[in-house]
Amino acid sequence: MTNSYVLVEDYVTVYFFGTLVIINYLLKKQTSISSELILVSVIAGAASRLSATFFGCREEQFWCTKTWWLSTEVSSGIRNYKYVGSVAVFLGMMYGLYRYQKQQGSLMRRGLKFVHCTVHPIQCLLVIVYWALSSSSIKVLTEGQMCWLPRCVYLLAVLAMCIVLYTPCTVYVVDTGSSTPRLYGAMSCYSGPCLAIYTTLLPVCALLLQYSAAPALALLTAQLLCTSRLAEGSSVAFKVMICHVIAMQYFYATGHQAAVQQFDWNAAFIGFTSHHYHVLPVLIIALRTLMSFCVSELVPADYGATVTPSNLSLADSRPR
Repeated sequence: MTNSYVLVEDYVTVYFFGTLVIINYLLKKQTSISSELILVSVIAGAASRLSATFFGCREEQFWCTKTWWLSTEVSSGIRNYKYVGSVAVFLGMMYGLYRYQKQQGSLMRRGLKFVHCTVHPIQCLLVIVYWALSSSSIKVLTEGQMCWLPRCVYLLAVLAMCIVLYTPCTVYVVDTGSSTPRLYGAMSCYSGPCLAIYTTLLPVCALLLQYSAAPALALLTAQLLCTSRLAEGSSVAFKVMICHVIAMQYFYATGHQAAVQQFDWNAAFIGFTSHHYHVLPVLIIALRTLMSFCVSELVPADYGATVTPSNLSLADSRPR
């Protein structure tokens, strides 16, 4: 079957995800399901269904129209409300990830604390200012000056990833004088740095999406974190499958369709007026197109090994 006959593959991913969640419940060995799992399932299902708000339209989908949120034919007042709502969702997502990682004890090291408390707020501020200036009819900055806002976001992302990779271990052992050590940052020795890099890439992705489609990233984050909780104890094959379904679902939720015409070529010029080499625009367009696949691969590290006293060799014996 050729792709021309598959006209609603974007909506298929939503129902496929719901089917996998139901299958996951059926495969659980426990007879009773806790209220926490039910709540997490409801949040994941709601995020999956709301992601359809950001689905685009393809030429073959003659019945398709953009939702009111993505529509550009709205009054200036509604456009302002959409901007404020997108900013609120974006900041709430970033703050929620910060609180989550702080609660899990993954910010004990100075490098990671600097990334979350300094780099990420500056990134968010630059993204919000760029959204406001690029969508305003009043030109406050020249085109060359506007380019420096996205460039700073890109450079801060590279800086943050270098810091995280330089000090990746987020597990610390404190000598309490007893036989049982106290562990800080024991979410996982791998999941903490991966989630930090995931949070670092979110402002870059929001910058490329523009403010109208940026709330899709909050839905992606909620769905990934809830799915990581639901998939605990499941097989590796199931985790890989449901992760791929989420990545494919948000491939469509970030405005793409299975057609070359849907590529956002303008993303290569966010932060640049021209390019002398082809490497950088190719990387930007690849990130814009495969955004959901790039970032969703970072969260499944939460499925990795949890630190226990038997593998303390991974830990840093000197807390900082």
